Amino acid sequence: MRNLAIGFAVTALAAGFSLGAHATPMLISTGSELSLTGYANVNGTTMTVEFDPGSSLSAFGETGSFTELGSGGSVTFEHQGSKISYHTLDSGSNLGCGAGCVYVAMANGDTSTFDMTSETVQQTPTTLTIIGHGTATLSGFAATPGTFELTTQLGSGHTNLSFSSTTTAVPEPAAMTVLAAGLLSLGLVARRRRT
Repeated sequence: MRNLAIGFAVTALAAGFSLGAHATPMLISTGSELSLTGYANVNGTTMTVEFDPGSSLSAFGETGSFTELGSGGSVTFEHQGSKISYHTLDSGSNLGCGAGCVYVAMANGDTSTFDMTSETVQQTPTTLTIIGHGTATLSGFAATPGTFELTTQLGSGHTNLSFSSTTTAVPEPAAMTVLAAGLLSLGLVARRRRT
């Protein structure tokens, strides 16, 4: 019986690492960042933002898995060309990549999106910061939990706009369940040896 328990524990541990290592597709690596820049008309009085259709991917700022996008490319923002309340960026998207899809970035045959499920708006007389949580996607990778941040100047006029998406990947549930079962079995075997 003891040998059977040890065998199960080792098998469960190996399966757990195998599931984590060979999951297809893999999550976007933790801490990967995609920086986008562009222009928008932001009005602090009406609390609206109008994304400029001429915006494009920045030529710098991609780290981790997002380096596959490279520089250049194009970015389509939510409700591009029309005014939208910046308190509702996490709902009612027209981009077709989720209810709160904020942007679609495409470069070198790859696509990345961010679907925001919640947001916090911080406004001063001169600046606007929107911090949101949601899901980042990238061609060839599984949808990954992440954080979105928009920073810009307030006022009525054409302002610089900066977007940043950072992934906060978490372990896959299936791999963690099998791994936990293996560790529990090893703990039980060790306890029986002591008694």
